[in-house]
Amino acid sequence: MLFLGVFCSGFAYIFYIYATRRLGATVVSAFLNLIPVVTVVFGYLILHDTLSWMQVLGMALIMIALYHLNRLMKRA
Repeated sequence: MLFLGVFCSGFAYIFYIYATRRLGATVVSAFLNLIPVVTVVFGYLILHDTLSWMQVLGMALIMIALYHLNRLMKRA
């Protein structure tokens, strides 16, 4: 638990603050939606979980939304 608290969470917050300063709060907050996508993908690859069509649909919607946000940010 100490390892998770100090290293994983600690480094995550450091990277989050760095990214917020560099990219802005809007972009970083939008990319936080990738957390469940990464969780499902690694659960499938490492733990051999099964994917439901709802999970695949949810991941696709997140990826489409981030793609469109990225395009909008490049125009501005």
